Amino acid sequence: MLTILLLTFICRVGTPDRLIICDHVIENVLAWRDPYNMCEFIIAGDFNVDLDSFDIVAKRLVKCVR
Repeated sequence: MLTILLLTFICRVGTPDRLIICDHVIENVLAWRDPYNMCEFIIAGDFNVDLDSFDIVAKRLVKCVR
């Protein structure tokens, strides 16, 4: 099985329009994943968020990778 490594970076807390930017990043990740659904994906990078928090960006990222 082919493995694809996708590096992504999310803007930090306090960035103007952070939620909109993060939504676009998530959309792009999903767009890359769809045509290569036969591959294993490793998504890495600096998400600039505590994935265990109640932050809206954290919730969206967790939902995306499940």
